[in-house]
Amino acid sequence: MKSQDGSKRTKKKILLKPVVPALPVSVPHLTTQALTSAVPVPTLQKADELDHTNNILNNAMKQYKDVVHREETEFRADIGSLQHIVTEFLTDFIIVGHTMNDQRVVVRYAKSPKDLDGLMQLAKKVLIRMVVEEESSD
Repeated sequence: MKSQDGSKRTKKKILLKPVVPALPVSVPHLTTQALTSAVPVPTLQKADELDHTNNILNNAMKQYKDVVHREETEFRADIGSLQHIVTEFLTDFIIVGHTMNDQRVVVRYAKSPKDLDGLMQLAKKVLIRMVVEEESSD
């Protein structure tokens, strides 16, 4: 193509480059890739919300553990009271069962090793008899 003065004119191709904003100096962990990606960048407000939520959960777990510990302590005290009541009627005994909360309970009491040995022999006989009776009923 010729211009009005007769010189040869050429078409120049103009390449457009995407403009990426400059990073602020105070945020060194971000890159230009992070700014152009679709992943949201955590803000200080979100970090505060996460910390607040984490604190709430930690406090709730601590309170739950305190309640469970208190209930276990009260339960053991109640079982101890049961032992005192039963000793008024039996010299040695074994109590086996489950609480209403499905916790296993085994309480045994004997005044001497000789009494404990006799109690264990009785428990074996009773348990064997129970197993045999159950098997024969099936």
